Formats: sequence, structure tokens, C-alpha cells
Amino acid sequence: MRGVGIWAVLVTCVLQVGGWIADEIPAALSLPRPPSWVWAMLCLVNAVLVFAPAELLSQRGRTPGARMAGQIWATAAVALALMGLARLVPIPHDELSLGSLAVLTGIVAVGVRVFRGWRSPEGRPSGWAVAVGLACLLPWLVFGALGGRLETAMAVLAGIATGALARSVLDGRFWAAYKGDQFLAGSVAGVALCVLAAGVGAFGINLLELAVLPPLGYVAARLQHTWLLVAIAALGPLAFVDPEEMSFVLGFSDVLFYSVVSALCSLAIAAVAGFVLPRTLRRGFAAALVMTVVAGSAYALLGSPDFYGNRLFVIMKAQAQVQGLAGPVEVHRRLVDTAESSQADLRALLTRKHIPFTPYYLVNALELDGGPVLRLRLAARADVDRVLISQRLRPIRERGEPDTGTPGPLTGPTWDIRNIGADRVWQDLGVRGAGTLVGHIDTGADAGHPALAGGFRGGTDSWFDPWYGTGSPQDLDGHGTGTASLAVGRGGVGVAPDARWIGCSTGAHGKLALLALAHGLDPEAVGGRKLLTELAALQEESGRYSDKSEYGNFSNTLGQSFAVLALQRTPAKAPKKAVDFLAASQCPDGGFPQDFGQPTCDGSVDATGLAVQALLASGRTAEATKALDWLAGRQQANGGFTSGVAVADKDHPVNANSTGNALAALRAGNRTAAGDKAAAYLTGLQIGCAGPAEQRGAITYDGTFTAGKAPRATAGALFGLARASLSTVSNKDVAAAAPTLDCTVPATSAPATAGPVLPVTGAPTGFLTATGAALLALGAVVVALARRRRSA
Repeated sequence: MRGVGIWAVLVTCVLQVGGWIADEIPAALSLPRPPSWVWAMLCLVNAVLVFAPAELLSQRGRTPGARMAGQIWATAAVALALMGLARLVPIPHDELSLGSLAVLTGIVAVGVRVFRGWRSPEGRPSGWAVAVGLACLLPWLVFGALGGRLETAMAVLAGIATGALARSVLDGRFWAAYKGDQFLAGSVAGVALCVLAAGVGAFGINLLELAVLPPLGYVAARLQHTWLLVAIAALGPLAFVDPEEMSFVLGFSDVLFYSVVSALCSLAIAAVAGFVLPRTLRRGFAAALVMTVVAGSAYALLGSPDFYGNRLFVIMKAQAQVQGLAGPVEVHRRLVDTAESSQADLRALLTRKHIPFTPYYLVNALELDGGPVLRLRLAARADVDRVLISQRLRPIRERGEPDTGTPGPLTGPTWDIRNIGADRVWQDLGVRGAGTLVGHIDTGADAGHPALAGGFRGGTDSWFDPWYGTGSPQDLDGHGTGTASLAVGRGGVGVAPDARWIGCSTGAHGKLALLALAHGLDPEAVGGRKLLTELAALQEESGRYSDKSEYGNFSNTLGQSFAVLALQRTPAKAPKKAVDFLAASQCPDGGFPQDFGQPTCDGSVDATGLAVQALLASGRTAEATKALDWLAGRQQANGGFTSGVAVADKDHPVNANSTGNALAALRAGNRTAAGDKAAAYLTGLQIGCAGPAEQRGAITYDGTFTAGKAPRATAGALFGLARASLSTVSNKDVAAAAPTLDCTVPATSAPATAGPVLPVTGAPTGFLTATGAALLALGAVVVALARRRRSA
């Protein structure tokens, strides 16, 4: 009996692991993978190799226990052969694959009961079964993430069916045959669960089940209960791991690493639980309740509590014809018009069905959430060309601190350049991009960066910044510098290091729409762009205005606030869900983060200042008041503000940019005292008449004039100093209202000194003069009384 059991485990592990490796090799070599029927045949071969000796043992075993082990293992082998039919469904179709597994496993469970004659086991301590099952599920709750809603539902059904099958195979007759020898019963049950695990889930997932399920045999022997125990434990790999991410091609540091860690943790928990369960098995309900609370808390606090299923990419039949159009404006207009007209019916349908979607116009398509049923319905529409699966990676936990690299100049090709073979093109073909001009559009580019400094073309027509009007390339975010370096960076970091580059800084739709409205322009006719229409198309179901690229969604509080401010100035006003989304992003302490969805909510002064103005314009005074309180608490002793920290330091200095944003919010919220202090700080940074003529009137970033920073600092300070709000500012009578700096020196006066241009608000000077006189008088009285006392 022992030899047959070892053979069954060895054959199963070798075939399943070997099959997974054989499936990974073509992927690593960029070759076609074997068809799915190959893996169904592998399960059949596995089943035959286990069934033959097991059936022989069931007929010729020397003891009743040996014959029972043969029967159980042979039954498990037959079940494996039938469950393997679910492998005929290709891996990308997760919902269909899991649904097929649930149906097949349920049918096999019923068939085993019918053909073998099922007998109910004596033990029914389901409370402890739930507790141990949840303990085995715990690592997956922390390290894994669920797929889509339908995919998760199918995984739950597959887990329940797997538990039911285990209960059908390991019935009352099996436990009665080993009564009094729990270790032997657990070992036999573990072998059966090993064979069954080989058929649970897609390739890769079943390897995890091979680690999770077999140790539960010893727990089942103690409880004489398998259904809930196996169902809950099996749910971990089925629901919390995407089989497409179980690949060596993606590396061992991400999903594969955490899957192996979770499987080993589940194995250890099951192995220990089999030998430490209390003898009496009382208080099972309490144990289950405690583990439910622990598991739920771990998932909510340490895991990724959301659904991350794949999406559908619906490509429309109508695609824009842009050949022969005059220029980029006409091309863009044709693309947008084609998308809007051809997608109108489908957008309306999806909106009625409450299905969130993201429209695209470069390729006339929509991306949306949905499963196989919706995919079939959409593919049958006359206006749809085809429906593709849009992959979405599930989140994973970060492993330690990111590697920031080694300081100093780069001396050779980086790993990514070597990986794509660009260095070999340089050496073997002598092609390094010379004579090529690369156009770069992103958040900007730092022309002083060592990787980019030598490649900038220069001149007056090589850089355009529509937001701050800078005359030379700069990058306030850093993302654009990175992407430009990957393309044309020198020092071994860029693909075409000898190419020249030009650049443009981009901004948000909301910011440009607000600028157009402030100037009295139609935001639906700005450079051939329909800004409000495009902005509406960028709004997600949650209310967030997206800024998606292949690198992720980079929309943030600043862009959301600009969009709300712009739309509040239109007759239709900002959509309620857009304002709700902005308000919901507020941190518990009242501040607003610059970026959404961060692990910790850290308030940003710049983001909070802008959000306050958007919330006040939208009538959300409660959230705005809380944010204003947070801003007041971040104000430094000199009246200025840092980017967000409570106490300024070298990495977070007090500066004009953050102070200007805070001042505008404080003025809008009628926080007079805090606003006056901030205004005094800003005017103290202003270049007065004593400065160079070309710098006079500018607000410096930190007290020292810098040509690259002063324009933004001055523009940011103007709103608060002029008591203007982004919700109402316009260009009406702007020339008459603009302050002037009079540096003419009268003949009888002393030379002009530096001083503020804009009026400084605060306490009236008459009040200060009267207060000073009163203090002097009081001092004189005190001195007189002191002298009289000494003379007495």
C-alpha cells in the first residue's frame, strides 16, 4: 500500500510540474504554446498511471485498509481524468474555465455518490473545519487579489464543488475503515487529495493546490469532515491568483513569488493544524467566528479588497479615414467625430445598463467591464467589429524599498537596452539615431539632465509649454524626463543616443477649459478641440477624470479640481459624481493627497488649496471647512507653507508656490488672519525697485530670483494677493485692475528701496499707531511710579 501511495504522489507531481514547465518553455522562447487539449490528455495519462496500481491494490490488498486505500485512490484517479476536461478551455477565458471546472467537479461528485454508494461520516465538527479552512485561506487574503465579480463567483462554485467531491470520495466507509489510526487515515486521505488537486484549476493553479490540499488529509482525519475544510482552502489559489500571471516569463519576483509563499504558508498551517487540534473539538462555532474576524480584518487591512477582473476592448467597425486631411487639427477632429457618432448607441446602452466604460478615439473603441456573456452579446452587434479581452494585472504587495540605483554617471548600456539588443545595433550596424529628430510630448523634460543635455536641438522652435510659457525645457513632474531618456538618453540609457530631440509639455483638459472660460472663449472651440466634450468622455463611472496611458492612470487631485472648477462655470455645472469623487479623496485629517489611491493618505498643500476652491464653488462647505482647518494647521511661523509637512525641512522648504495655492484657498474661505500672514510672506519674497529692472515685481520661489521658477511663483501668488478665485476669475477689465510698480524717484526723496508692489492686507496702520502710543504712555506711568516708590 505504501508503495502505491508514493507512486501516486510522485507520478502526479512529476507530470503536473513537468507539464507546466513544458508549457512555459515555448512562452520563454516566443514560440506557440501547445494546444489546450494536450493538457487534458496529460490529466488522462496521470489518471491512468495512478488508477492501474490503485485498482490492483483494491482487488488484491492484504488488509481491508489497503483495499480501501486502493478504492479511494482509483476513484480519485477517475475524477482527475474527468476534471481534466476543463483544461480544454483556454486560460484567458477565466470565467468559462472556472465555470466548467465547477460543473464537471459537481457532476463527478454526484457520480461518485451514485456509483460507489455513499455513506455519511460520523464526525460533523464543521465549526473547526471552517476555522482551519480560513486559516489556510489567510495567506491568500493578504498576498493575493480577486479577479472580476463573475470570475470570483465561479471560483467560489469551483471551490464548493471541490469540497463536495472530497466528501464524496472520503465518505463514512473510508473513515470507518481506519478508525483508531488517524495518522494512517490522514496519509491515505492526503494521497487522494493530491490526485484530486492535480485537476483543480488551470495549469499553474493546480500546482498551488498540490501544496494546499494534501496536508488537509490529517485535519480531515481528525475531524472526519472534508467538505467545508477543502472548499474554503481550495478557494485561495482559485480566486486570488490569475493563472496568466503564474509564469516564469514574468519573473519570480511578483505574482509567482507571492503565490509560492502563500502556498507554503497554507501547507504549514494545515500540517500543524492536523496535530494541534484539541481532543474534545468543542467550541467549534467560537473558533470559526474568531477566524472569520481575523480573516476579514486581514483582508481589509493588509490585502487588496476589490475586484480586478479583465476588461473587454470593443473595437467598432467604423474607423476614421484620415488620408488627405490638411493637418493634425483636422485629423484629430475627424477621429473624435467618428468615435462620437459611431459609439453613441453603444454608449447609451451601456449607460442604461450601468456598465462603466472608457471611450477611445485614436482607435475607435471602448473599454469596459464584462464577462463572456456580455462579450458574446457585444460581438453580435452590427456596429462592432470584434471584442478583445483587455488584460488587467492584479495588485501585489511591494517587496521592500525600491532600488534607487548607484549615484554617478552611467558608463555603459543599462539592462533594458541590453535586453532589447539596442547595444548590438550600435556596435554591429553603427546605427545610433544620428540624423533623426524625435518629438517628445509628456509632462516636460529636464534639458539639464546628463542623459538629455547633449541631445536637445535648441532654438526658438524646439520647445513649447502652453501652461507656464517657459522658454526652455523643464519638467515639474519627472515622468517626462524619464520617458525622454529612454528614447534618446545618452550614457547608455536611451535607444537612440545620437538623435536630437524637441519637446512639448502637456496639461489637463480641465485646466485649459478653465483658461478658455476665464478669457470668455468657447471651450468647445479651442484650437479645433471640444474640451468639454473630451472632458466628459474622460470621466469614469466613479466620477474620476482619467489621464490614462500605457503607464497607468495619472489623474490626480489637481486635475480633478481643475475639471470641477471649469465645469462649475458652465450652465450644466460639474457632475455630482465628479464632485463626490473629489470630496471622497479627502484624508481623515482634512488634507487632500496629490495622487489618488496611495497606501497612506498624506495631504498636499497645493492639492488641498485647489480642492478647497473647487469644493467651495460646488457648495461643499463641510469638506472645504475641514480642509481649511488642515491648511491653517500647516502654516509655518513666518506665514509660508511647505508642500505638506507640518514642520519645514531641507526636503520640504517653505516656498512661494505652495504658499500661493494655500493663500488663494484661505481667501476663498474667508480665513482672514491666516491669509494675511501668507500674503505678508509672499510680498516679502517680491523683487522691488532695488532689484534689476527686468526682475522687478516678480515673486521669487524662496527669496532668490531664478528665471525658471519666478514665473510660476508669481502666477501662483497673484490669485491670493489680488483676492481672486479660480471659480470667478476672468480677463474683464484686467488691464485697469492690474497693479503697477512705480519706481520713479522724486528729486527730494531718498533712493527707492525694495518693497511690495501689491497691497499688503492686514491690520489698519491707524490701529497699530494708536496701540503703540498707548503702550508708550503705559510705560511712562510705570517708570514714574517706580521712581516715586524708591524716593519714598
